[in-house]
Amino acid sequence: MTHSSLHDLIEATTVKSPDAVAICAPGRPPLSFRRLLGQLHTVHRELYRLGVSRNNRVALVAPDGPEIVVAFLTVAASATCAPLNPAYHASEYEFYLSDPRVSALLIQSDLDSPARRVAQQRGLAVIELTPNQETEAGLFTLTGLDGGAVADCGFAANDDASLLLHTSGTTALPKRVSVTHDNLCLIAQNYATAMTLTSRDRCLNMMPLHHGVGLQTALATIAAGGTVICPPSYDIDAFFTWLEEFRPSWFSGTPPMFHAILSCAKEYRSAIDRCPLRFIRVGADALSPKMREELEQTFRTPIVETYGMTETSLICCSPLPPRPRRVGSVGVTVGPEVAIMDEAGTFVPRGVAGEIVVRGPTVLAGYEDNPEASAAAFRHGWFRTGDMGLLDADGYLFLQGRLKDLINRGGTKIVPREVEDALAAHPAVAEAVAFPLPHPALGEDVAAAVMLHHHAQISEPDLRRWVADRLVDFKVPARVLIVDELPKGPTGKLHRRALAEQFGSLLETKFVPPGTPIEKEVARIWADLLGVEGVGIHDNFFELGGTSLTSVRMFSEIWQLTGRNLPRTTLLRAPTIKELIDVLEQAAETQWPSLVAIQPKGSRPSFFCMHPLTGSVLYLRDLARHLGPDQPFFALQQQGLDGRTALHTRIEDMAAYYVKEIRAFQPEGPYFLGGHSFGGLIAYETAQQLSAQGHRVALLALIDTFFPSGRRAPANVSHYIPGAPFLFDKARFHLGNLMELEPRDALAYSVDRLQSLGGKLSRVLEQAFALLHPRARQKPPLDSGSHLLGAYAPLFEVIRENNLHAARAYVPCRYPGLITIFLSMAPEAFGSLRSRWMPARLAAGGADVHKVPGGHATMLHEPRVGILAGELRASIDRAIVAARDATPALSAVGAMSVPSP
Repeated sequence: MTHSSLHDLIEATTVKSPDAVAICAPGRPPLSFRRLLGQLHTVHRELYRLGVSRNNRVALVAPDGPEIVVAFLTVAASATCAPLNPAYHASEYEFYLSDPRVSALLIQSDLDSPARRVAQQRGLAVIELTPNQETEAGLFTLTGLDGGAVADCGFAANDDASLLLHTSGTTALPKRVSVTHDNLCLIAQNYATAMTLTSRDRCLNMMPLHHGVGLQTALATIAAGGTVICPPSYDIDAFFTWLEEFRPSWFSGTPPMFHAILSCAKEYRSAIDRCPLRFIRVGADALSPKMREELEQTFRTPIVETYGMTETSLICCSPLPPRPRRVGSVGVTVGPEVAIMDEAGTFVPRGVAGEIVVRGPTVLAGYEDNPEASAAAFRHGWFRTGDMGLLDADGYLFLQGRLKDLINRGGTKIVPREVEDALAAHPAVAEAVAFPLPHPALGEDVAAAVMLHHHAQISEPDLRRWVADRLVDFKVPARVLIVDELPKGPTGKLHRRALAEQFGSLLETKFVPPGTPIEKEVARIWADLLGVEGVGIHDNFFELGGTSLTSVRMFSEIWQLTGRNLPRTTLLRAPTIKELIDVLEQAAETQWPSLVAIQPKGSRPSFFCMHPLTGSVLYLRDLARHLGPDQPFFALQQQGLDGRTALHTRIEDMAAYYVKEIRAFQPEGPYFLGGHSFGGLIAYETAQQLSAQGHRVALLALIDTFFPSGRRAPANVSHYIPGAPFLFDKARFHLGNLMELEPRDALAYSVDRLQSLGGKLSRVLEQAFALLHPRARQKPPLDSGSHLLGAYAPLFEVIRENNLHAARAYVPCRYPGLITIFLSMAPEAFGSLRSRWMPARLAAGGADVHKVPGGHATMLHEPRVGILAGELRASIDRAIVAARDATPALSAVGAMSVPSP
């Protein structure tokens, strides 16, 4: 039942259980509901005697403890209570007490605070609150100058203001939010319903009690007839004593509190076991996945995450068992309606991210005396939270961070929470916060500050590598600071955009401009290709926005500049200009290795992936990273990419060479093999040869591989024109990608990629016409290649033509084992469905087929590559289990020499 006023709520609860305990505190007798209601009436009379009526506002300044809870309940029942942080400075009190509706300051008598002086200067009545230490917890007396008694017009009613709160004011002056009695009672009911509170519940409330979250948590427990345990201050050592003394059924706290509790939980294992909890509630800020898991394992109880704001109160709450919980979600709506809007104010469907908007009776109607802020806060009647998120099909809300906290890195928006969760997953990291760092070329870059567990040690480069194994390159922090403490607001929230200024002296960008002529030329190439200015010699190619595609042109221009050809996988170990030039200076006689360690470390068996038609393997970086940091990933790149070594012309010869490379690194099986597109053919033949030599192949994974049909296509005039088959394949590839894009993006894609290609195709058609025309049968000259490839084009086309010929000539034999097949779901303009299903018909051990979102190429790039990696990792897991059943001695490849890329 929802009550219309705070007085009615407390009175109704008292009638049900007058002698039940409402409030208790360490070292004090408990306060019953009967005595709480009596105190409410006493304070009502005293306030009217001192000149305070139901239309006045009373600022409340008191430390945490039972008195502030009782003061809030009793003052709000008669007037409007405006709780303020007792740690504020004089300048802050001057702002908050400037509200013309505030008529009095209620302050604890033994509190040394500038609030008294500020109130006196402003002519406000100062009322002293003196705790009665010898009586029940929360009881106090009021004293002050007689302001002239006013007529008693009764307790406040449903539409009177009960509580005045202030927004945090991190980006502007705090705004006032007024909460009526109707709203406050409904808020309490929503909290109680969401957490299934009953009269049997006892809440250990460690939230700051001058803040709405702490006060509303206390009120929800009171509304349910339960008990609020109010410690005088947060004390980590006393926490476990309170568990045993009061036996709470749940407690509410913030991530910093949980970190401190977990740091010494082992010492109090027996106390935790003796005092089981029904749940733990998280307030004020998001909990990292690692901390959530540690809390649940330590206390063996569910974690309840809530989402709300000062302007809305509780919005969502993660449900308690037996209802399902979604990992990463703050749960389902509790009271207000929730929707997601795009930048234009249009509602988006489930599963699509945008701004979270809410409406309902607990949402403020507008900021007090601030029409401009009120107008900006609403859109079509919905309150704009300023948070990004999405709703899944079942209505679970997933937060993605504050819109104002997004880091704009060269036009790419990065959600800080992704970076924070990746850092917090490291065993040495206790807490992490990501924030924007000014950058001369990108505008903003990603920085992070971390606090380590006690006695833990780790370096900044190790933490950056840890994140690089988990996130795409542009999300890896440029700097990671290891600090003793992370600065937080009064409720425990981290204010990200203030951190760059706070850590400014430590975050000075180590920008080193190019000095030598070769450094300046390479920096110019990077700046032109990546669209950035001010490239330094220590800037990372991938962090500036480089991709495997732009690396092709970059190496082409370096080849033209220096006459030295490097494999694109050089960027794996030399991603900066300084490192790249060091490699160039040693590149004259360097032989390119075939086995490339894309991700050499990990406890699982190594996965060997074969190169595609182009011979290069740099594009496999995203797939390797998404497989996880514990999965070693090695790629086989083609011999002949350096332009000096002879190409293998048959699939069988390529496979024989790669078998030697693999066995030199890992002499014994089981082997885990795979390949994408043309690489699947090589992986297939490699598995055949390993099996024929008596070695076990645990996994053969073919990713969208087109098998030769066994029939030769009739002669085509395009095959007599050098470069034509490649250009036609390229055109079909781009047309296939266009089918996956929105019209606006497709137009940009067309202009960027197809305009020049169309010109080249028209020249090919002219050459074809010349071949067929009876008066012009001379052979046309060799075209120099696509503008996308520059100096690489002739070699690139030679390699493609070589590999296309090898694929057409390959006749696959029946494979003795199981084949795992991954097929792209998007329609393709090349590669028949029959050719992609042929491996299933050749597998004596059957086929395990998975359909993956994306096209033939896009399935290996963001954002779809994560889905492919998840499916592939699951297949590797199954293969590991099967191999262990057959070969108990199976163990991950350990300390072996790792070849340089």
